[in-house]
Amino acid sequence: MRRFDLKRAFGFIVAIFILALLPLQVLAKSKDNSYTNDDTGYEAYIDDSENLLEDYEISDVLSSMKSLTDEGNVVFVTTSLRAGQAESFAEDYYQDRYGTKEPGIIFLIDMGDRLLLLQAHNGLDYKITSGKANSIVDNVYTYAGDKDYAKCAESVFQQCGSVLAGLRIAQPFKYISSIFIAIILAFLLGFFILWLITSATPASNKEIINGLFSQLNILNRNAEKTSVSKRYSPQSSGSSGGGGGGHHSGGGGGGGGHHSSGSHHF
Repeated sequence: MRRFDLKRAFGFIVAIFILALLPLQVLAKSKDNSYTNDDTGYEAYIDDSENLLEDYEISDVLSSMKSLTDEGNVVFVTTSLRAGQAESFAEDYYQDRYGTKEPGIIFLIDMGDRLLLLQAHNGLDYKITSGKANSIVDNVYTYAGDKDYAKCAESVFQQCGSVLAGLRIAQPFKYISSIFIAIILAFLLGFFILWLITSATPASNKEIINGLFSQLNILNRNAEKTSVSKRYSPQSSGSSGGGGGGHHSGGGGGGGGHHSSGSHHF
């Protein structure tokens, strides 16, 4: 009679228990990357195809996205593309998931072109304009350069929340550009004033003509009439009709939605 092997039986039970829990763990992880706002129906969704985030970082980034679902859908995508593809990829990704009507934000990290891209769609682009989107990614590209992708994404969504709430965000690149433009305009203005001061005022046509004839003496001036001719020119009797070519205003066309966009290489 075989003896009952308690150790083997215990191992068998543990194996069955682990196998039973595995589908639940996979399911829990798959749900960990999305959140739906029960009041608005808008979604926060993370698609980390490039595996830039640790599991705990996915949870942190998702938490930073949740408050934005009061205004629209929020998407964070990591991918690898060729140069010049990010803009159309992000637009297509958002529209494929949510259509061309729903408001929302998509933040993309393109590891192929080393590019950060932020788009606001269908109404949110009036608040997060292209200028604001550019400023936001300008403020976070150093995090991506340091491979702190979670901090990069969290900062993007926090700044988006500030803009949507009507608060101001840092825009250092905008101010630096304005300073350089002001310096260039001041230099050009100074050069133009200097040119006006140093250049001689050109003589007028009347002064030139008077100068030509000032030394000219005309003697025995006589005028002789040689002939007289008449010319008849009848008045045109044509009508003034003709409605012209008209004009039209261009429409929005094919229902593709609208968005603002800002990007920065890292």
